[in-house]
Amino acid sequence: MKFALACFALLCCLSPASAAPDRVLFNIDLTRPFHTRTAWHFRVTRGPDQIDPDDGVNAAPYTVRFVNRLKPKCQQWAGIVLWRAAVVTPAQSTPLLVTGTHPDVITPGAMFMNTIVTVYDRRTDSFNRIFDNTSMGNHNEETRIVRHGPLAGDIVVADAFVDNRYHYGITVYRRTSPEHFTPIVKFTGKTTYNNGVSVPVIDSEMPSILQHIRKWKLAGARPVPAVASWCRSTDCPPPAPGPPARSNVR
Repeated sequence: MKFALACFALLCCLSPASAAPDRVLFNIDLTRPFHTRTAWHFRVTRGPDQIDPDDGVNAAPYTVRFVNRLKPKCQQWAGIVLWRAAVVTPAQSTPLLVTGTHPDVITPGAMFMNTIVTVYDRRTDSFNRIFDNTSMGNHNEETRIVRHGPLAGDIVVADAFVDNRYHYGITVYRRTSPEHFTPIVKFTGKTTYNNGVSVPVIDSEMPSILQHIRKWKLAGARPVPAVASWCRSTDCPPPAPGPPARSNVR
């Protein structure tokens, strides 16, 4: 899994009495969809822009608040834009809070899209991040939470290689515990980078994905090896010797 580009710093959410109130961009009530023990909201705000005599207008950063009992637990997302926030409930699964971000300044040739999945822990009455992945949107990479069908509840990731002669790499993550998504399948797709086909890579590779899932189940549903199966033998180190995995993913 790639590291997220966004850096998250805890901040105090209380503003000085003289400061202008933050603008509420949108608010999601988490209490009903997650059946929380106490009232929870996911709220995105933005403070007033700052006027600098030398630099002009400095845009205020976005602020994400998980608000519990009117007490905000706040994080500042510096230098990024929140482009997606929704409660997603896959079939026969528990709800997920899915958020997506990208940098507020787009670098030419690199449009990084970060996907974060947060879940509710009823024991501690809190929300915890359990998945975080960055894809490059302009390379047709994608991080998709599957809602329906045989992969409902799984996360499918399509990654493009640095060398565009390579094919896309496909990884399927399954929620193996309340706190973790585990990669269960990795393989080299048949779709090549920059092939001119408008169909999303994951849709193009779906028959192969389902075939690999069937093989994974027939093989005993073992976790994937440490070395990605799409690596070429000349590029990847051999896997470290050791006993076969004992624990199966159910």
